[in-house]
Amino acid sequence: MGERDQTDGVELMLPPWGRLAEAAPDWVVGHLHPDLDSLVSARTAAELVGSRPAAWGEAEPLSAATWARLGEEPLPLLADAGSLGLVDTSRPETRRPVAWAVDHHPLGAGERPYPVYMQPWGATATLIAQARDRFGSPARRLLAAAILADTMALTSNRTTDHDRAALDALVPDWQALLPLVFPAHLSLTPAQWRQAGRKQVLGLPWASGGGMGEPPDLDAIAEGEEGPFAFSWIDLRQKTTTLALVMDHRVVRRLTYPAVLSRTRIGPEIRGPMEETFGRELRYESEAKE
Repeated sequence: MGERDQTDGVELMLPPWGRLAEAAPDWVVGHLHPDLDSLVSARTAAELVGSRPAAWGEAEPLSAATWARLGEEPLPLLADAGSLGLVDTSRPETRRPVAWAVDHHPLGAGERPYPVYMQPWGATATLIAQARDRFGSPARRLLAAAILADTMALTSNRTTDHDRAALDALVPDWQALLPLVFPAHLSLTPAQWRQAGRKQVLGLPWASGGGMGEPPDLDAIAEGEEGPFAFSWIDLRQKTTTLALVMDHRVVRRLTYPAVLSRTRIGPEIRGPMEETFGRELRYESEAKE
């Protein structure tokens, strides 16, 4: 049986990797446009069970750039045939055979004919890191980078003590990874930034990023964007968030304030400035289903 944990009185299970390896799926894959946590989780979970890692679709641009900075080759796109193990996925329903799912957020309502191993921690990588003794240094480094990315360097309000403990155990000097996960300057093109805008905030396409310095050239990003488009940048060194609204190829509103924009919850300390700046009712939706 897997290791047990208690959250709000509900008993949850950590993945029993030895047992899962006995009937390993052909592929381990994350969500449709994987972020770093999804890429790393597919790579490391596949290593644990003896399967092949894959990407369901093209990686989210910011995460693809981080993946390359970490020295990793792109994961192959998922083949049309074969059974699946799902990790960190926003697309749990599939007509293909699924052996199991490992995630750090619920996969939604409904019965599933496969086991789901879920812990409400800051990253799926944190669940996989519980088996860290089975990994060499490269995989441990990837897991640490994924935890940093998904918790915004432990500043996100979904960060737990499990994430902090896993990070310290994986790479004691994990601060050295920060410039790789959150560089001071990014070389992504405006088109790549717009491609990253798959979330809806304020009812608008929304791209977000974070780093250890000033935001990229928002005016350059705006030049190719005609319709309404929102952008946020988190400066993790200064603990500030810059918000910008783009219309008619230009930045029409911009605000920088001392807070970190959560990827899972927009609290009142952020909601107020956003509503004041953008002048409309705030809505937040998770990554759109495709």
